[in-house]
Amino acid sequence: MSSTWIGDRVIESVLWQSFKQFDEEFSKLFETQAYSQEERLTGFFVEKLSQHGKMAQYSIMQINKSFKLPWYFSICYEDMTRTEKTYGADIAFIININIKDRMHSRKIILVQCKKMNTRSYPSPGITFLNSWPIDYNQARNLCQTTPYGFHFLYGPYSSAVCTRVAPSRSVMGLMRATRRKGTIPLYQTLLISRPFADFFLYDFIGCWAGDERDIAFKIVEGDLPEVMVRYLVHIDISHG
Repeated sequence: MSSTWIGDRVIESVLWQSFKQFDEEFSKLFETQAYSQEERLTGFFVEKLSQHGKMAQYSIMQINKSFKLPWYFSICYEDMTRTEKTYGADIAFIININIKDRMHSRKIILVQCKKMNTRSYPSPGITFLNSWPIDYNQARNLCQTTPYGFHFLYGPYSSAVCTRVAPSRSVMGLMRATRRKGTIPLYQTLLISRPFADFFLYDFIGCWAGDERDIAFKIVEGDLPEVMVRYLVHIDISHG
């Protein structure tokens, strides 16, 4: 049985595998580039996600030969070339779903991206500290803007952490519970987060997460300058 409204296990498997492969590839890159600025890493993130989206699109085109009504899937992104504001969002994901005679949906999530902490002094290789830096006020502002704010937490591939996705409200709650100023620890974070591929297919594309309010689209359109976003990632799915 399928697990989302898509209703087809083959299509779901193609998407999940594509997101899983993307996450593994990006996490391997992060493991060697962890000293890079988060802005640069997030640029790599959206670029590689778009590339894997194109590969998923090609696979779906091949599968379409066995369907009476074709599926269409795409991921692309825009760099808004704006300096991130103090309380801005790194990425806005916009999904448009158009399923003939069945479903029409348009939703947004806003994301802050954080890289795992590393030792600040040079050492042989990169030493990860099993925690992520969090700006509590930034997370709070994101939560006040939308109930669908998330943190993407970059981690190394070798530890099997890869990219974890946590609701921003849960991140704030964890900071209060652990009484840590500015960080969240790895092991507790694993309890409130999901692997990227699971979140992206089953929570976001599966339509359980996403803001449909007008204010969310005003943010994307730049009408709320205090909540600017750097990257817009567009996802389109249609059938029939």
